[in-house]
Amino acid sequence: MKKITIMLVGSILFVACISCDDMTGIHQKYLDMGEKVYLGITDSIEAFPGWEKVKLRWYVNADPKIETTVIYWNLRRDSVVKPFVREQDGIQKDSVIIPLPEGTYQFELINVNSRNEKSLISSIQGISYGDTYIRSLNVRPITSLSIISFDASELATTVRITWGTISSGCIDTRVSYKKHSTDETLELSVNSDETMTTLTDVGNRLKHPDDFISVSSLYTPTGSIDTFSTSVQREQIVVYVASGTRADYNVDGIFTGNVVYVDQDKTLRMIGENIFECNRVADAAVTSNTQFRLTLKEDHTFDIAGYFNGMLNTITNSDGISSYDPVTGNLTLRYKRTTSSTGSYAIIEENFISKTTPFEAEAPKPFGDMRASIPGDNISQYSADYAFSKLHDGIVGDNGYLSASASTGNSFTLDLKQVFKLSRMVLWPAIRPYTTNPSDIYGNANVRSLEIWGIKTIDLSKPANYWQDNINPTGTFKEDWEYLGLHNVTVTTPASVPEMVEIGNAGFRFNFPETAAPVRYIRCFVRNASGNAPPANNLYRIGELSFFGDNTISQN
Repeated sequence: MKKITIMLVGSILFVACISCDDMTGIHQKYLDMGEKVYLGITDSIEAFPGWEKVKLRWYVNADPKIETTVIYWNLRRDSVVKPFVREQDGIQKDSVIIPLPEGTYQFELINVNSRNEKSLISSIQGISYGDTYIRSLNVRPITSLSIISFDASELATTVRITWGTISSGCIDTRVSYKKHSTDETLELSVNSDETMTTLTDVGNRLKHPDDFISVSSLYTPTGSIDTFSTSVQREQIVVYVASGTRADYNVDGIFTGNVVYVDQDKTLRMIGENIFECNRVADAAVTSNTQFRLTLKEDHTFDIAGYFNGMLNTITNSDGISSYDPVTGNLTLRYKRTTSSTGSYAIIEENFISKTTPFEAEAPKPFGDMRASIPGDNISQYSADYAFSKLHDGIVGDNGYLSASASTGNSFTLDLKQVFKLSRMVLWPAIRPYTTNPSDIYGNANVRSLEIWGIKTIDLSKPANYWQDNINPTGTFKEDWEYLGLHNVTVTTPASVPEMVEIGNAGFRFNFPETAAPVRYIRCFVRNASGNAPPANNLYRIGELSFFGDNTISQN
């Protein structure tokens, strides 16, 4: 028997002739399969990364027949079964943590019961973090590590860390060290918005395991169930007292003279495993464009390399051996400094002795400008390009200098903002970048003679005649002020402009009397300048001025 089926699809008429036997076969096929039952599907799946694990979280609907959730990954070669225990009617949250090696995984979730009834598949991608991820994390950078004071009785330092910009995802930085006086391990948490951290009572022994500073940073990736720590970065900075000799030679190797220096504070900072950077070359002042590196070898000798004052000078090993004594911690350094433009050079031999005396700190800049409050300090800047602020902006070289004049007197007063037992002063001359005359370092209206006075507390209510300059460099300005000396620049004029620049960037160093009392305020009288004899001609120039001393004394 045939059955004719007529169907109209759109504008087309279909006529089909199907036998009753065929129809019976089609129906029977699906009847034989029985009723297909699907359990409720897992819903709202989330994946959370962790340390060598992934947490999956999902929701189970109200289907009472769900008994377990099977989770597959690795192309269904691996799986885990999570029993489901219903604790409430309706939708219920469920989760599982799967231990997994580092990697990215595709998960499939299927709800199942004891009759092997299953839900449709839900899928999600998840990440497990491990050592490779840890190695990609950066410790928060340290812009500078500096010693701001030294306790001579405890042989311990106060260290200041200046932090750089944090990497994305960094939530915290941990700093730990062992306090020198108590052996107590101290751990500090540094917030991401903190730019500076001060550590007190830090040991001052090179390579000593108790005197390292450990730094690590913490990261929490988006959605992570764990917080990750970077590998620990070890930092160290120590201070020495250095004394030595600098023997100078011209390009032909002919000896031209010796410079002997004693008791200079120098710091060594560890910048890599067994690599240290020193902040001062020979007897030169600290300059920012210097890289003086010592690499400590297994036999306790050093390789020395770098540059000084930019690329004007190179630093290399000399014929002598530089060494480190691990018992005393002392260093013996022998190296060569060559002037790139002339070929002249110096052979330096110096000894670094572990420090046992008060630390010579530099007065922070800018100083307090007292011109507006003290009668007689009425100097004016020569032009806006050579402002008074150039005197103490921390920049040495041809980047600007003070060019000043005065209607009456030649004095100016500075507030160091801390009380110092001053030990020395460095005066940098004004160097014009366009000069072609080597004598400009002593010409150019540069200060040739500077008289310095100091006082611990200042009384601004004193009458105008109190501040008058007696023009007497023998120490009788005012009885309540401390006379710190008349300091004269006396150096042979250099033979070439590069040598002039080198001398100018090194600065002129002057020591203060050891018996001088602690002071905070400094009054400077310009007694002479090149081509000028104040007060008859009041134009003078100063490149930069710095003061050094012990600031650990009482500030009261």
